[in-house]
Amino acid sequence: MKRIPLLAAAVLVLVSLAPAPAGAAAAPPDIESLQARMDAVMAANPHGVQIADDSIAWEERTIVMTLEGGSNQRSIATCATGAYCAWSGTAYSGSKLSFTSCSLAGSSSSLAALGTNARSLANARTSGTVKVKNGAALVWNMAANTGIPTNTFTVTTMVCFT
Repeated sequence: MKRIPLLAAAVLVLVSLAPAPAGAAAAPPDIESLQARMDAVMAANPHGVQIADDSIAWEERTIVMTLEGGSNQRSIATCATGAYCAWSGTAYSGSKLSFTSCSLAGSSSSLAALGTNARSLANARTSGTVKVKNGAALVWNMAANTGIPTNTFTVTTMVCFT
């Protein structure tokens, strides 16, 4: 496959992040305008594949562009917005456990059902933290909208705090 030129990719990122002109009303983009922007990016940079309503991938997903305004703004891999997840494989692959229960004091979720150590983790929530533990020992403290694609530590639970 042919790589998209680095300069073109940089221009696309800058264009997609450019603020609205002064005096313009800040309205959330609608699906039609998002798709029009997706189509324009794909026309200007061939060989891309649309993988979500707001994302295009090139080079077998080694290059992914996500445009502002789509529904996947906080999801991480297949961990849906509002959830926190653990996978049996690295890079968010293999069997997955998803959780949504959180509390002020911390809601503990066992990872035993994976049958193996969690090799990747994500907190796809819009706020709050998830503490990843091995017994009582803290291994990771994950802020909202963060992921760990390669975990080499033994982990047994995820504790979600609002």
